[in-house]
Amino acid sequence: MLSKRTNYLTVVTDQVVDPHNISAICRSAECFGVQNIHLIEGDFPFRGTRKIQRGSLNWVNINRYDGVGKNQSCIKALKNKGYKIVAVSPHVASKSISELTFDKPIALVMGQEQNGVSEELMAAADECVIISMQGFTESLNVSVACSIALYDLRKRLEESSVKWQLSDHEKQELYQQWLFDSIKRPDLIIEHYHKTIAK
Repeated sequence: MLSKRTNYLTVVTDQVVDPHNISAICRSAECFGVQNIHLIEGDFPFRGTRKIQRGSLNWVNINRYDGVGKNQSCIKALKNKGYKIVAVSPHVASKSISELTFDKPIALVMGQEQNGVSEELMAAADECVIISMQGFTESLNVSVACSIALYDLRKRLEESSVKWQLSDHEKQELYQQWLFDSIKRPDLIIEHYHKTIAK
């Protein structure tokens, strides 16, 4: 699993309202090996929907942004890590998702159900893409759109010459994190270690 994980792709949820949609996005991201998800909180803090996420939150890192300036905090964090911010929108798009290139790591911004990607995130976006459709309906459900986009990007990323895998150091840190998170009451083990072994 570690060999399939990547930080070259990440997902940003821009104040998505329905917890079912956020849970489904997290599940899709985990299924496609995306390790980090950036969650810009809406009016209510996200609490996972167990039935939908199916344990996916145990294996991904959730980066939360809340309060005043939350959009800018997220944008700054992504830019500092070298991400190209890509907004997914049926309204303002310069190209299809399938035309997106991998010249830089990609942060895929999925907008709120009713209003789409916020003006602030749209203004910060380096590119804007659309998922091509052939029906009368204007747009897909946000979690479905995210799944389709991730499938396309992940498939093409693996076929590219880009080094998208985690570094050895990142793999080691993630492995230790997974082990830690899979143990009940790891604090007791750490306490026992410091009292007996580390002396």
